[in-house]
Amino acid sequence: MKKFIKSWWFVIVLIVIYFIAANLLVLNRFWQFEVFYYDHGLYDSALWQVAHFQIPLIDHLESTFVRQFGDHFTPTLFLLSPLYWFTSRYEPILVIQNLIVSIAAFFLLLTAKDKIKSKLLVFAIILAFVGYIGLQNLLISNLHTDSLAIFTLSVCFWAFEKKKNLIYWIAVILTLGSKQNFFSIIIGLGIFAFLSNRKTTGVATALVAIFYYFLVTKLVIPTLGQHPYMYSVSLYSPKDMLTNFFLPTVKTNTIIVSLLTFGGLPLFAITFLPTIVQDFFGRFVLSSSARWDLGLHYNATLSVLLAYGAIIGSHNLEKFSVFKRIAPFYAVVVIALVIYIHRFIYHGPLGLVYNPSFYSQTSNHDFLRDFLKKIPPSELVMTHNNLASYLTHTNTVI
Repeated sequence: MKKFIKSWWFVIVLIVIYFIAANLLVLNRFWQFEVFYYDHGLYDSALWQVAHFQIPLIDHLESTFVRQFGDHFTPTLFLLSPLYWFTSRYEPILVIQNLIVSIAAFFLLLTAKDKIKSKLLVFAIILAFVGYIGLQNLLISNLHTDSLAIFTLSVCFWAFEKKKNLIYWIAVILTLGSKQNFFSIIIGLGIFAFLSNRKTTGVATALVAIFYYFLVTKLVIPTLGQHPYMYSVSLYSPKDMLTNFFLPTVKTNTIIVSLLTFGGLPLFAITFLPTIVQDFFGRFVLSSSARWDLGLHYNATLSVLLAYGAIIGSHNLEKFSVFKRIAPFYAVVVIALVIYIHRFIYHGPLGLVYNPSFYSQTSNHDFLRDFLKKIPPSELVMTHNNLASYLTHTNTVI
């Protein structure tokens, strides 16, 4: 352990700084009422209800109150519910989510250090992961099951590389349990395993994902939710699918920025590219409800896929002596790209952490905290989006 810390202290420091910065960002935004009921409040209220042995009912946009399992099937999320046996405060779950993502970065480090010779390139990939705008926008979307999948996938990739089969399969099942539509990521992982000469693992992984998806969407969700599955896919002709993959141009922009953040390294992970492409394809072509840009939580799982793709791509490139010589310089290019995209193009959310004016806004919202104290508990409340997330432990919210 001492040898590991001595060798990789600078990456560990980066992850610790990221964790601290993420908490400063997320907690202050929460105290400033920059937190929204959809989807944070829905998941938080469901966690609270399950922790108190109630059927989780959520105020769904498309309907009246529905059972949370009838919306997205997310059993992995409820592993966090014991938290609310010990506290009724809203902040701890936000800190835990930031911790989960930071631990995912640590597992990516464990994976990268065994596959990439250039330490600076390892640092650049971890920086690209935590600095990716799509991941930062997850943070300011607050609690979401996608953060759990980031963690379970990072463990999955590490276990795959280490051939720790039991941990691999636990991580696969937990990823599927984070949200039913993550089955496509696991199918992509199965394809990657098959192309990596782990054919039995690859076929088994893909079959488990397909079976799980149909079981959940055709039986579990309709039974528990008492209505049909609400997130069916849309199919088009091959020509329209190709067009819809790139157009409108916001889709192409998302692809380019995502790859540039990681210095284009995922493009050299040929066997892993199908796993990355399925993420774009599912959102841009098959889904009628997913967002196309880098906003909200929609690029969260893509962040860990791109990071692992960059690790595989770097490993492949280091087989060439020319790249081995220029790897440190290429790492500097990646670092520069991450900083430039974050600071000058998208003005990423983490930039608020070093803006003094950001913190002064927190105390300006004391009047809202005083107002919320006057709302009686247990009553039905119809309220604004940003206030609703403060009432999920005490009231039934519409």
